Amino acid sequence: MRRTIATMLLLAWGAPSAAVLAADHSQAASGWQQVAKYHVGDADDEAAAPAAAVGTGAGGAQLSAASYYDAYAASAAAYAASTNAAAAATRSTAPGADVSCSQGACSTCNNNCGCGDCHVNAFRAEYLLWFTRGRNVPPLVSNGPLDGTGDVLYGDDPVGTDLRSGGRLTFNHLFADGATWGDIRFWGLEDSSETFFTSSSGDPGSPVIGRPFNNVLTGPDFLIVAQSGVAASGSIRVLSKNDLIGGDAWFRQAWSDDGCTRIDLLAGYMFTRLDDSVTINSVATNVIPNDPSFGTIFDVTDSFRTENEFHGGQIGILATRRGCGPVGLEVLAKIALGDMRQAVTIDGSQTQTSVGGGVVVNQSGLLAQPTNIGTYERHRFAVVPELNVNLVYDVNPCWRLMAGYSFIYWSNVVLAGNQIDTTVDPSQLGTSTRPAFDFTRTDYWAQGLSLGAEYRW
Repeated sequence: MRRTIATMLLLAWGAPSAAVLAADHSQAASGWQQVAKYHVGDADDEAAAPAAAVGTGAGGAQLSAASYYDAYAASAAAYAASTNAAAAATRSTAPGADVSCSQGACSTCNNNCGCGDCHVNAFRAEYLLWFTRGRNVPPLVSNGPLDGTGDVLYGDDPVGTDLRSGGRLTFNHLFADGATWGDIRFWGLEDSSETFFTSSSGDPGSPVIGRPFNNVLTGPDFLIVAQSGVAASGSIRVLSKNDLIGGDAWFRQAWSDDGCTRIDLLAGYMFTRLDDSVTINSVATNVIPNDPSFGTIFDVTDSFRTENEFHGGQIGILATRRGCGPVGLEVLAKIALGDMRQAVTIDGSQTQTSVGGGVVVNQSGLLAQPTNIGTYERHRFAVVPELNVNLVYDVNPCWRLMAGYSFIYWSNVVLAGNQIDTTVDPSQLGTSTRPAFDFTRTDYWAQGLSLGAEYRW
């Protein structure tokens, strides 16, 4: 009896299902007719075998009920599979869609191209090993006037070309719309500090050292710091420093994504700060016999400092190439346009300490005089393009390593060495105009290698 009831329920369900199938696949015209005969036994243990269920086709062919329902099940399964595949294809071709995420298979490859990322946050830390464009400084230390009799000991060559370590931090977040990413980045290089120091006792036979300049009255001249019979215990120290930091933020969305190569368009804000300075200090003791200032110590300092602060908008692309293996390629190319605030500060001092202990301080040095001492500021338009190329290795779904190259360029900056005027009017009368100040601009760049790791979740 139980087998008989089960058979009747199966037929009751099969009739309407067969009708739906016939409508979906346009098979109603084939003229299938169900003719079934059943024998119901009087006892539960009595054999209750259904008579052969016959389907009569248009050509008069006869099919068993079992064969019919097997055909129906296979057709329904094929229909469901094709519907699901079409839906998945629609989702994967939506702008910004991640192929394998849309299929719910974060760990599998798609079409032998790329494995998907289902993360919504990422934090990246990178070590930078960069070098920057050399900074020009005029001749600042020599062993005599630069009229053919003296040689330059420091200056007249670019400084600050050594490798510099630094760091870069990046945070990414996928917003609730599932298509827009936000990126925040901060980076900086260690101070580029270069010190030159020389000294001489001023004894007979000891080296002559001093500070060259061009006298508006007499031509090439020389501030003696150590020379036998003139100045003793002389020393000169030149300190050149450079600081560079930056930060930016942007939003991005996919412009193209075929599962192998994804190109995002980005737009946002960029900030950089470049500070540069040159400080020259000389100390000498007057040993000219019978001179009124005999034994007086002269401490002369000139300081030149510049600031370059950029604020601007930026646009660019982030392109990533994925393969079925763990290795991928990442390229970030962008350009920023905006305002560069430029500031120059020139300061000088001269301290004279006599034998009796008296101290006299003057607010001027050698190359920093009342004619150019002060703080000057202006704003200029600047262009800052940047390129980053990284080779990426996926350790696992959460961690990845990268190694790459970076280049960044500033079109309009002021550097300290370029603001130094070596022509001096020692009299500094009311009509004196030298040394003078005039903004002298240049360009600047930084480039180098990077190594880093990224955690995604």
